[in-house]
Amino acid sequence: MSSNGVIPVICESIHRRRAIRIEDVRALRKFVYSDALISRDEADAVFELAAANYPDCPEWRELFAETMSDWLVAQNEPEGFVSEEKADWLVSRIGRAGRVTSLAEFDLLAMTMEKARATTPGLIRFALSQMRAAVRSGASPLRAAKTAPGSIDPAEIAMLRRIIFAASGDNGASVTRDEAEMLFDINDALTASNPEWDDLFVKAVVNCVMAASFAAPPDRAEALSRRAWLDSEARVDVGGFLSRMLGGAALAMRDDAPDAFTRMNARLDGEIAANAAISHDEAAWLAGRIGRAGRLTDNARKILRFIAKESPKIDPSLQPLIDLAA
Repeated sequence: MSSNGVIPVICESIHRRRAIRIEDVRALRKFVYSDALISRDEADAVFELAAANYPDCPEWRELFAETMSDWLVAQNEPEGFVSEEKADWLVSRIGRAGRVTSLAEFDLLAMTMEKARATTPGLIRFALSQMRAAVRSGASPLRAAKTAPGSIDPAEIAMLRRIIFAASGDNGASVTRDEAEMLFDINDALTASNPEWDDLFVKAVVNCVMAASFAAPPDRAEALSRRAWLDSEARVDVGGFLSRMLGGAALAMRDDAPDAFTRMNARLDGEIAANAAISHDEAAWLAGRIGRAGRLTDNARKILRFIAKESPKIDPSLQPLIDLAA
């Protein structure tokens, strides 16, 4: 990076003062974005400031999340994918204390997933586990003060919403079963109802068992192979090749457009119906997960009632629970 070692020097001066001021943020922003690349040492230096949890300002939290998420997501090959190496680095840095200790770190987790086309399951699991720990302990940097275990703060619900939506990526992917398991853990740990949480939880679990996913982005390995192919093709007549390929496709679509769209819509309708059906495996998981609470909770009733109303086909093994929820 072209900062010539200035960033670690600025960070060290902040450590000596033990406070982050607006003028520090301005100085860091100047040098952080003086070049497109951030080195690992510079990333470590900036991260140490967040881990110290000094008195700061909103501008610092914004810069930290923006800078580190750019480094985690954009400075990769291919761009837009969080590598296993960088995801492990992030978890190890945040997890040194066993938990997220600052608002800036929570913002970084959410922003990294929001920017990425795809991230690692481990990073999503880590983020959700932090929210689960907060509910169980009553302590979280998202709360103004420690509260009794079993409650959830509005800021935590907002952060969970960001994490869940970001984890789905730009392809509308459904909530995974692993993610739904952790959300069930949070729900089971709550001792009081919260309408905002109830809405998010019920929709997320229903999404897990009923949602279809379309246009899934390539994984990192596939994207790398595509980049290599494009790089090799750049040495030949890519323009001519694409022109011939797209020209043929355009003619095919023009000649058969109505039927093509009809077939596409029929395929999508079929995928939606297939995903909305509750299979034996899904019914067994949902029944087992609901049963861990030892009772039929209000949120479990809402989930079951929604499924009973909206699913075109439900495995018979789930019917006893649906009848109880009616």
